[in-house]
Amino acid sequence: MTEKSKNLVEERIKKGVKEAIQEEVGLKTQEDTIRKEIEEKTRTIEEYTNTLKRLQAEFENYTKRVEKEKQEFALYTKHYSYKNTTMKTSQKTQLSKKYKQDTN
Repeated sequence: MTEKSKNLVEERIKKGVKEAIQEEVGLKTQEDTIRKEIEEKTRTIEEYTNTLKRLQAEFENYTKRVEKEKQEFALYTKHYSYKNTTMKTSQKTQLSKKYKQDTN
């Protein structure tokens, strides 16, 4: 092999190595970009999950509160409707005690 052909081979090898390094750097950059996107999507999913959990808890509390208010209203209407009826004092006293027990 002549000196000229050796130089050509060396140049081609160097060029190939440079291209391989550039390709590897490009792939590394793409990998970093994809990794950042995945991290961002993961954070978004976590935020949505936390929001959903909070909303579920708020809804559960709301339904419990509404149910309690319904029960209190039913007791309230029972308690005050008997006052407007003609009952013996002893019956009203018993109902009043029952109402106080139910509300405590």
